[in-house]
Amino acid sequence: MMDKPLNKFLVQKVLTHYLKQLEHIMTLSRHSEPKLLDARLSEDMFDFYVQCQIVCNMALRFYAPLSGNLVPNFEQEQKSWHGIFQQITDTQDFVRQHELADNWQEKLIEDKAGFQSVALPGIEFFQQFALPNLIFHLTLVYTTAKLNGVKVSKGDFDGFHHYPEGFSFQ
Repeated sequence: MMDKPLNKFLVQKVLTHYLKQLEHIMTLSRHSEPKLLDARLSEDMFDFYVQCQIVCNMALRFYAPLSGNLVPNFEQEQKSWHGIFQQITDTQDFVRQHELADNWQEKLIEDKAGFQSVALPGIEFFQQFALPNLIFHLTLVYTTAKLNGVKVSKGDFDGFHHYPEGFSFQ
């Protein structure tokens, strides 16, 4: 564990940052063909739309129980650009409108990792499970968009990098 515990407001900031980056990638992707929502990196993986949902759901699966709330379901009934944008907005609003409990770092959180049960204190759940999974699925959103012709860069993913137009590593 870290010498200095994570501040609950920093955790909120990290989650809202990556949800904002998801929204940004989706904004860049929205003008591509509708088939992008169904695109997969491989047949045994979830499609682009579901990867977006998982990013939102992972934030909620961590944040809701540790803020004293039930995990809300913001998934839309129909697969659409509008639906995923609504889910992202609802998730961002939920995280912004709720505060983690004072004892969030110690509070036990129980969840599933595929078919495996996970039970960890809040700080470990965030650092070892929730954040890595959120970033994993955000990476799959980014990669699927990039492989399907969406002009996205590392800066679109992390919100920090910037490269001049036309820059290439080749």
